[in-house]
Amino acid sequence: MITLYPDLSKEKRTKIARESYFNSVIKFIKDNKNQVNYNIIDYFSSLKNKYRLAIITTNTQSALEKIIKSIKLDKDLFDLIETSKPEEKDNKISVFKRFVKKYGKPFAYIGFGEETMNYCKSENIPYILVDFEKKSDSKDVVRNLKELKEKISLLKC
Repeated sequence: MITLYPDLSKEKRTKIARESYFNSVIKFIKDNKNQVNYNIIDYFSSLKNKYRLAIITTNTQSALEKIIKSIKLDKDLFDLIETSKPEEKDNKISVFKRFVKKYGKPFAYIGFGEETMNYCKSENIPYILVDFEKKSDSKDVVRNLKELKEKISLLKC
């Protein structure tokens, strides 16, 4: 990006790079509707009666809104949302820490990524590691909706 935009600040170059990436993600989602797992979305919707749902994402707010719109997700599914700032590097831990500072520790975290899992461990936040694409070798990972439901049922309120 520095070659393309040598006169811009690092923050502005980061913002442009992230916008370009997120636009590609949104195009992919629109072009590949079969990649959206509506069974998971329906399941999360059913959990709203029991839990407040939050999303902690390295997407920017504007990118998340476009994703939600492109998959026709109910915008009210999530009670709490924490996103990356446009000028911020892609850093899930920073976003997670900001979420905890604003709202406190979540009851549990469902997500992917070893770094986030290690952060949850260090902060004593229960977590469920998911990998529906079956890329992880971890034996503790949830690989489908049935396993996710089982893990969530074991959480203590």
